[in-house]
Amino acid sequence: MSGHKSLSGDYYSEDDLRSAGFRSIGTDVKIHERANIFGAEHISIGDHVRIDQFANVVATSPIGIGSYIHIAAFCHMSVSCGLTIGSFSAFGVGSKIFTSSSDFDGHFLPLPLPCISLRAAKGCRCGAPSRSRDTHRGHQRIDSAGCDICRSSAVGAMCVVQESLQPWTSMVGARRGR
Repeated sequence: MSGHKSLSGDYYSEDDLRSAGFRSIGTDVKIHERANIFGAEHISIGDHVRIDQFANVVATSPIGIGSYIHIAAFCHMSVSCGLTIGSFSAFGVGSKIFTSSSDFDGHFLPLPLPCISLRAAKGCRCGAPSRSRDTHRGHQRIDSAGCDICRSSAVGAMCVVQESLQPWTSMVGARRGR
């Protein structure tokens, strides 16, 4: 059916990605034209990475994305304290990562805005989490600031990770990791 345009959009070309201003970008990188990437100058991407439509990556500090990574639709990454994602990792639909958050005690602004320095956002929990290689995240999962997901661990759907997970750990249900 030549002549018909896809209604679901397409992935950017290699030339488009190379000219987008990423800190570095590998080969065979597929970023959907309906994904939102803010702060490309802070983002390094390895080889064989796919970021699907409606994913949001907001980087005000460095993000290192390894190789063989899939970031599914509706994922959100809000990175103000750095983030490292190890190779061979996958993010299920709607997964969320936050590298900073406030304590909601009423004395300070909640969820620091990118225009407020982290030093001025008192009460802010900030962590430069890392996601080791071979990690998998279920749909609609949330990673809190400062939580490391160690090698070959898996987090089930709808979980909220509030503590670091040790290597070869599985987490399911509504509980703290360990």
